[in-house]
Amino acid sequence: MNMIKIIRSKRKSISISINSLGSVTVNAPLNMKDSDIQKFINSKSKWIKTHLDKKNAILTKNEQILRKEKGLYLGKTVNFSDDYNKKLIKTARESLPKRTRQIAEFYKFQC
Repeated sequence: MNMIKIIRSKRKSISISINSLGSVTVNAPLNMKDSDIQKFINSKSKWIKTHLDKKNAILTKNEQILRKEKGLYLGKTVNFSDDYNKKLIKTARESLPKRTRQIAEFYKFQC
């Protein structure tokens, strides 16, 4: 399991949070025993694992998008191949100049 950061403060309850990068933090009262904190963490281990798995899946998906192996198209993740990229570039080169002229004319931009 990941490293768990424990923060003690003036509070009455204990809580667990996981940030967007998968760091686990436990906020506990100042006077709570270490053994009680550990029991709480053990009792929430399934919840922690489930949420860490979700965060890791999102990070993996984002890494694939950044490496341009996959990307979003119409809200769905698609695999990019060289042929697919060439098709997208061709479509963009054909349609963007026309669309740009239409928008410029509509807003009366000086070209």
